Amino acid sequence: MLGGSCVRNASLCMGRLEPDACKAKKCQCCIPVFTTTPSSEVSTTLGTTTQAPNTWASTTQVPIDISSNAPSTGCPAGSSEVAGSCYLFNKLQNLPRRSWSDARSFCQSLSTKDFSVDLAVLGNFNDPQDDPLLNFMNNQSMWYTWFGVTYSSEENTWTWLDGRTLAANSSLWSPGQPNDEGNTNCGGFGRNKMPYFTLFDMPCSWTRDYACQIVAV
Repeated sequence: MLGGSCVRNASLCMGRLEPDACKAKKCQCCIPVFTTTPSSEVSTTLGTTTQAPNTWASTTQVPIDISSNAPSTGCPAGSSEVAGSCYLFNKLQNLPRRSWSDARSFCQSLSTKDFSVDLAVLGNFNDPQDDPLLNFMNNQSMWYTWFGVTYSSEENTWTWLDGRTLAANSSLWSPGQPNDEGNTNCGGFGRNKMPYFTLFDMPCSWTRDYACQIVAV
């Protein structure tokens, strides 16, 4: 292991230390850098991903304890409960930013027989100011964050990972978006000259924060 992300909160290490991963840092443990197939080799057509095999989940601890619940919520320890649903935000766990496809692969690698994990999708709120997840992110002063929504040029359609389509004139979009400039086929929420989070189309290769949604199966 060549390096990793410093974790200073010992409760997230689940008692397992990685002292050699970040020798020069004052860390309780280190989450190794996750590697997958380069983004250019991963298809995001119609919101699907051809995922390369990875060894992250089998070789080290995950940043959330997917096997136990936090004392005050029904969500896995280390995740956040928002409006009755469970999420992992990389920013809140000091995990590195990733491209859209790498972020999705990372989220999926956290899945177990009891929980399915993937990039987050929004509920059926038409106004971004009404969505509790976007309001939570806004209150946490988060940055541009990848979500599970992509564009298919063949279908000329934006689609959530759960199969719902997203209209190009949806009020979730930031003014002037989507603009389809420079192969911007992946969607993320951010705040740019607005007091609340809205949706942007961005190149899938850009590294951004990301939100993983955790669903009991």
